[in-house]
Amino acid sequence: MEMFNMSPIGHIKSVFRTKNGTPRQSGICSNARATLRLNKTVFNNPCHALENLAEYSHVWILWIFHQNSADSVKAKVSPPRLGGKKVGIFSSRSPHRPNPIGLTLARVEKVVDDTLYLLGVDMIDGTPVLDIKPYIPLYDGPSELDHEEVESFDRQSDRTDLMCTNETEMGSAGLTDNSHRDRDKHEQSQRYEQECFGAQSKQIQKDEKKNVLLTKKIDQSTCLKESVKDVINEKGDTNSVPEYLKKNFDSMTKLKKSTEETFAPDWIGAEEDDLHVGFSSRSMEDLDSLDLSSLSLIKDRNELETSIREVLASDPRSVYRKNRCTDRLYYTSIENVHVTAWFDPRYDLMEVLALKLE
Repeated sequence: MEMFNMSPIGHIKSVFRTKNGTPRQSGICSNARATLRLNKTVFNNPCHALENLAEYSHVWILWIFHQNSADSVKAKVSPPRLGGKKVGIFSSRSPHRPNPIGLTLARVEKVVDDTLYLLGVDMIDGTPVLDIKPYIPLYDGPSELDHEEVESFDRQSDRTDLMCTNETEMGSAGLTDNSHRDRDKHEQSQRYEQECFGAQSKQIQKDEKKNVLLTKKIDQSTCLKESVKDVINEKGDTNSVPEYLKKNFDSMTKLKKSTEETFAPDWIGAEEDDLHVGFSSRSMEDLDSLDLSSLSLIKDRNELETSIREVLASDPRSVYRKNRCTDRLYYTSIENVHVTAWFDPRYDLMEVLALKLE
């Protein structure tokens, strides 16, 4: 069998100390902080490898499920939210995979020297990381937008000043003749930017044109729709609509439709499966009295409370715990804060009973 040897580029320092209670997906706990310091055994100058990464809002992290204990993997698994129903391993996010590789989309908080600071993670402390890749909305968001459409849109962008004008302005633009072709292209582009995207669009297009193109085209569809409708109302037929306006409108309609075609099973992220979270009077006293000065990843009391609520609301219990341990306490940790909770099935409530520093 073909084999590949890989070495971690660094290890995660995370607010989650154990598997129990760690979110199953990134983004569930928005304040879940982590840091990744690159190993000097990989690069002589680790900080050079992270240069320019702060220019991206998010990154993909590839990592290893290093605490998996199973010697074998199964072709079908039971996701906790399906209550025992099985699905194929590759249609799930189960950690028990033929190659135990995890994938996390995390927000970049900052980059300092050889260390990457992350938010919204789902990795436990000590997780070995294989790779970091920037998240690029233009390419990582599913759509049918191809490079020819991108180039076509770029070439026509200086001719789209009519898209957000009102009926009177359209008439003065000379749609019945060719006078609009004689306008100064720079002036058209400036006016279009101001009317459709606001004062900041020019700088955005200059610095991040490729990255914002998909979102920009979708936003423009509303302006285009109104412009086409105005021309038809004024002239009485679709033949009065300029060809480039039709082309952009059809392209954006197709683009909007294609983005709506992404889908997943209904049970993924179903709100009815989320739990209510409450704090007992004792746990609130604990929360108010905890000395958080020893924590490095949790910033303050409110952030700790929010993190606990978000983790428990997603129901981190396994299928076994849901079915066999409903009357038992549930324990987890947020950085060095030990959390004791209890599930009340009468109200779909996870109640926090006590908090303490470990």
